[in-house]
Amino acid sequence: MLLPNIGMVHGRLLVAAWDCGIDDVDDEASHLIMHAVQQVLKNVLTATLARCRAYKVREKHFKYAMGTQPPLRHLRNTANLHDFSLESEATSISAGGCHIPSMKMSLETGTDEAIVQIACGGSLVPKRQPITLYNLLDALQVEKQVLSSHTVYATTMERIFHSLWHPSKGENSDSSLAVSNSRSY
Repeated sequence: MLLPNIGMVHGRLLVAAWDCGIDDVDDEASHLIMHAVQQVLKNVLTATLARCRAYKVREKHFKYAMGTQPPLRHLRNTANLHDFSLESEATSISAGGCHIPSMKMSLETGTDEAIVQIACGGSLVPKRQPITLYNLLDALQVEKQVLSSHTVYATTMERIFHSLWHPSKGENSDSSLAVSNSRSY
């Protein structure tokens, strides 16, 4: 399944507008809807991946590097491990009003830090399982704010439950009997 293109979104907006008695839809509305759909999809995927995989947090808020190995806490060197990418370095302003970029670490220092982080990480990478509807269900139940509209949330949860439901052998035989009985009348 792919995301709808601009033409498809514009057509759906035109149909909805005609139902409400409006004659035309601006092209910018289609672009706004597309950006909103992409953001919601990104938030749902981030919530699902964050429940399944390890990740790093930048500035105590931004999740990144999904699927990285967390450092092993029982190793002695992990207590001194500092990830310099966790904080943003702001630019300073000179007397003339120009922005001066912050000092970046040298290539050698960055390479050394990366080697220490890899050495302190787990040595065996576990085999990653594919993300399933159970993972999506778990993520949406824990982080309900991902889908802020109750109608969209309820419809999505209903579709997930419906997709996860498998009829039992008895239910299959009962439905086949009901179909054969309805054909005989």
